[in-house]
Amino acid sequence: LLLPAAASAAASGAVTDAGLPPHMASHVMDSFVAALRAQHQLLSAHPNAGTYAALGSLVDVDGHYLETAPAHASARPEAAPTQVKLESLQAETKFTENCQIVRLSASHTLHGGVLRIADVRRSMMVASIRLYAHNKPVADAGELKGRWDLWRRVKTLPVAAGQAEVRFDFSVPVVATNLLIEYATFHEPA
Repeated sequence: LLLPAAASAAASGAVTDAGLPPHMASHVMDSFVAALRAQHQLLSAHPNAGTYAALGSLVDVDGHYLETAPAHASARPEAAPTQVKLESLQAETKFTENCQIVRLSASHTLHGGVLRIADVRRSMMVASIRLYAHNKPVADAGELKGRWDLWRRVKTLPVAAGQAEVRFDFSVPVVATNLLIEYATFHEPA
């Protein structure tokens, strides 16, 4: 690259700092400027250019986050999500007074699900369910009992009195090796 001082030396017929003769340095500089102009025109014509310009005045935007297509083929999911019963994914299940801890056979990406509620006692119906995820493999699900600091809450589901199932989707897919289903609150008996 030519610096301003090198450009004036090139104009006077001297050899530039890069060791290029003046005509070659001028050609390189012209090519460089033309490439920058072409890139600027491409960015200016981008469909989200106005949005990025407006955001740039408010926040420091490092990258293009509003793109609809992934930048690289590796960002595309290999297979579409499939619906699988939890029983086929679980390696072990432990219960506490109001929780169910499920150790999965491997790490899985969860997009949503359906919880079926079968109240044994109609006098104590669940009012809300909290779902937690943990992504570190453990040898025994019992290691996670009472260790709330290890869990990350991923969803809270309200449950109406007498509701038999709750359908839910995660706004962002959750990667988990262990799940905790907490029956958090209960409806008052009638």
